[in-house]
Amino acid sequence: MLKAFNIQVPDRLNIPSLELPLGKITMVLGSNGAGKSTLVGVLSGEIDLPGTEVFLDGAPLSELSYQDRAVKLSVLGQRQRLDFEFPAEDVIRMGADPLNLTEQQIAERVEAISDALGITHLLQRKYTTLSGGESQRIQLARVLMQRPLIPGVILLDEPLTALDLRHQVKTMNFLRGLTEEGHTLCIILHDPNIASQYGDHFLLITEGEVVAEGDHDILSEDALHKIYQIDVRVTSQTEQGYPQFTVGGTSP
Repeated sequence: MLKAFNIQVPDRLNIPSLELPLGKITMVLGSNGAGKSTLVGVLSGEIDLPGTEVFLDGAPLSELSYQDRAVKLSVLGQRQRLDFEFPAEDVIRMGADPLNLTEQQIAERVEAISDALGITHLLQRKYTTLSGGESQRIQLARVLMQRPLIPGVILLDEPLTALDLRHQVKTMNFLRGLTEEGHTLCIILHDPNIASQYGDHFLLITEGEVVAEGDHDILSEDALHKIYQIDVRVTSQTEQGYPQFTVGGTSP
């Protein structure tokens, strides 16, 4: 679905190849400055690198029109600034612009997403009056409105930023459900416990390079210590048998 080759940004990224498993959630973990957001920029086409090739459904991303990209690829970046006093619902509806949906389809999506993310009570609020966590959920809802009618790719850069624990769980449960529709997700997170609970495939990055890639087996104490430079211990497992972690002191 989404493949990339020769991702090289001087002093930021050096990834020879990358493929997102179809219909799965790929979690990208790494410390601040590891190159995670740059990776999302490259995969989304926002950052165009000479020599780098990104393919979406077998076609070079650089050759797709904005419309063709928008109906197959949804992206939540870190910086989502909006200074106009639109009602929050109007911001969400912007996500449907490329999809040629009927008004009924748009209304049904707004209702379903708003209920899932717990933002129904915010829909008529002016966007500029929302808190950081509230505006983050509205922007995520806008991106999810844009998800294709057929299985597509969704790239999310720290979608849980500023969300409390309850809304983190509601959001991740909704995102998990999108894989049942066939969508492929790539999510940047900082919490290895949430990543372990909801992810299928994992990409561990440090200093712009992939130090481990694979399923839950790569989420070892040594691997997480390598990317975070902090003592990490496996302390328990989820009901599905996925590891959960606690942290200790910093590396000497």
